[in-house]
Amino acid sequence: MGRLLVIGIDGFDADCLARNIAELPSLRRLAERGTFSKVRSVFPPDSDSAWGTVYTGLTPSEHGILHMENPLVKSARLSTQLLPNDILRGKTLWDYASTLGLRCAVIFPHLGFPAWSVNGLMIGRSTLRDGFSVSGELPRTNMLLPEHNTLKSFPRRGREGMFLDNALSRIDAEAELFSELFRSDEWDLFFCYSSTLDLVEHFLWGLPPNGVMTSCGEYITQAYRACDAMVARVSAELRQGDDLLVVSDHGHGARPKNAFKIQSYIRDSMRGHDSSPDDRLPFRTPRLGRMIAISAVSLLSHVDLRDLLHRLITRMPGLAPAFARMAQQHDVKGISLALGSPIKSYSSGNDSRHVDWTAR
Repeated sequence: MGRLLVIGIDGFDADCLARNIAELPSLRRLAERGTFSKVRSVFPPDSDSAWGTVYTGLTPSEHGILHMENPLVKSARLSTQLLPNDILRGKTLWDYASTLGLRCAVIFPHLGFPAWSVNGLMIGRSTLRDGFSVSGELPRTNMLLPEHNTLKSFPRRGREGMFLDNALSRIDAEAELFSELFRSDEWDLFFCYSSTLDLVEHFLWGLPPNGVMTSCGEYITQAYRACDAMVARVSAELRQGDDLLVVSDHGHGARPKNAFKIQSYIRDSMRGHDSSPDDRLPFRTPRLGRMIAISAVSLLSHVDLRDLLHRLITRMPGLAPAFARMAQQHDVKGISLALGSPIKSYSSGNDSRHVDWTAR
């Protein structure tokens, strides 16, 4: 029986791949010689819910990870809390493989920290602080390096290029690690995962070096090239009879610029009149306080202060629910249902479309 190599890449967007396939030789050959499928993710197309489904074959309602939250609340949660993997119900594919006595290596799976026991090796990677959790024996003790940790901060304005260089070096470091571990043993199942592309898309989408807003700029294209090189490097270790699966959890897209507040529309329709801005505040404040709150929400919605906001809710998580409530009650762009365009981003900027390749 041949081996199965699974490469999971967070945020692979099918349309962006199609536009740049000529520059992605490894993925192009894989699509030509194997099977390329443009599939639909779970709803909501969030990494936690989607990877839980990839791992277990269960829907979010079955495996128990279903996040329906405001992006500001989510950002605060990811910056201050580690998602426990014990909320994932059901067995993963490597749990089943281990039960059958198959040798498994599971490297950096999303929701995989801390690592749990498998028939082989599992390495979990913290998304909150730098650090790893290992179940099993590493081929050598100094394999895990600082560059194998996830990116954990917003790129500062004017330093997007430095952020991208750091991201590309991490993808390259992951490729080297995955390749060495794949060679280190006769694994029946080898699963490796990279989250860097998704982070690059969230932070740099629509920001190519020339400053022109596009759906998939040069910054993003460079990250796709790095992922293509990673696939080439790891799959070079395959032998005749082995199987390769490259899979993602969701695609990606720009947040909608026009928003329609369903909650406000229903509330106003029931009242029979339009509410004044002051009526929409979720709490009672003095008149000056209401004016400050409305101005703050308007400023945050029209000016790119994401780095400041991220720092505020990281240091003071209690602010996140207040910002979220105000954002939901006011016409803040990009948080509710898009009008006049396909819904490409829900609460997290993710697209429900992603890609799935299989090759033999």
